[in-house]
Amino acid sequence: MQVQYEMTPEDFVAFNAYHQKNSPELRRRLNISRVAIPLVMLLAFLVMPLIKLGPGESYADKLFELKWFFLAPVILYFYTPFAWRRRNAKLIRNMLKEGSTKALLGDCTITISDDCIASVRESSSSSVGWDVVDRIVENDQYGFIYLSSLSAVLIPRRAFQRTEDYDSFIRQARAYKRRTV
Repeated sequence: MQVQYEMTPEDFVAFNAYHQKNSPELRRRLNISRVAIPLVMLLAFLVMPLIKLGPGESYADKLFELKWFFLAPVILYFYTPFAWRRRNAKLIRNMLKEGSTKALLGDCTITISDDCIASVRESSSSSVGWDVVDRIVENDQYGFIYLSSLSAVLIPRRAFQRTEDYDSFIRQARAYKRRTV
């Protein structure tokens, strides 16, 4: 089976977004940032009135003066995942602008057969046996045939005229993968 499509920078952004959302290590780090940074801010806001406390002033009054600052950790907690995804998408786009992308972007033909998955681009071609494939996963726009924990062959749904053709391609890839297990 074969599919041909144009690989775009947005395809790489989508893969990285999917991977970051589903990587246990990245999810753990995001959760630590979501909790640790607001917690440190909250502790700082609780200590700040003690530092600014003058004679005859109460801690509660000083704390009340900072009441709006207590929203910052809450907002940050909910904003962090959005900012993380946006920052990483911008990073991927900028990295793609650093040099030649002939081997990554542009027309791409993916062929799956009994013995391998082959990728042909304008200036490169490669093939790997199914025993190298780690896993095959999907989201609503892509199929990802992982070759390692960090790299995958991207199969966009848009490359197929019919949903049934995409489903058949992914089903066949899974069948080839199962034969090597």
